[in-house]
Parts: sequence; C-alpha cells; structure tokens
Amino acid sequence: MKEDEFIRNLQNLHSSFVSNPDSGTLALKGTDVLKNNWFFLFVDAMKEMKTPVFGFEALKNFRFNTAKPQTKIFISSNTDWFDAKVDIVFGDQKVTVAEVKRALANKQQFVQLNDGTLGILPEEWLKNIRCCSVLEKEKRTR
Repeated sequence: MKEDEFIRNLQNLHSSFVSNPDSGTLALKGTDVLKNNWFFLFVDAMKEMKTPVFGFEALKNFRFNTAKPQTKIFISSNTDWFDAKVDIVFGDQKVTVAEVKRALANKQQFVQLNDGTLGILPEEWLKNIRCCSVLEKEKRTR
C-alpha cells in the first residue's frame, strides 16, 4: 500500500506525467521539467519524502545541477565611491552575471556550469529579465 501511495504522490507532482504500466515507469518531457520551477519543486518534494534520487549524472541531454542558484553581493567602499561584486553560485559552481544575462537573453532557462551540468534559472529571474528588457527598450526609444 505504501508503494501505491508513493506513486500517486509522485504522479501528483506534475499533470503531464506519462505512465507506462508495463515497465512501471513515469516519464516527463524535458520542456515540462523546466517549466515553472518544477525541477526544484521535485527535488524539494523528494527531500521531504526522504527519498534519494539517483541517476542525475547518467542523463545525457539534461545534466542538471540540483542546487538552487544563490546570489552573493560583496560591497567595498571608499570616501566617494563603492564597488559591488556579484557572485552567482549553484552549490559549488560559480557563474558570472554576464553568463546568466546571456542565457536569459537567449531565452534559455539554464546556464552551462564549469562541471558540465546545467544550472536551472528560476522562473522569477526569467520574468524579471523580461520586465527589465521591456523597460530598457522603452528607454532607448525615447
């Protein structure tokens, strides 16, 4: 009974899961994995259920880094100026702001990390960059 309950809970995580009763598998298209931060929700749900997930390293097309991105801002100042340095990290992998901006400008929901994995950019970052792009275009046309 616990196994059936677990499978139901898993299926409830996304409405587009395709079930194959013969093989006992659930499948989800890569594009659906990236929509609306579902990947992070899945990873968090598995942690809550105390269920280890194996095989991320075996994925060929979608080698995801499971860490949510964090921004770290370092500010140094002097009498009449200040410098701000921004680091964006996915676990132990660091990317530049320029790399994230380039990915967002290309409408990608991920950024390539140095270890070969993909860092998934949160949906709210995508929305914010779209908003900033619209404001930037308006500013240029004035």
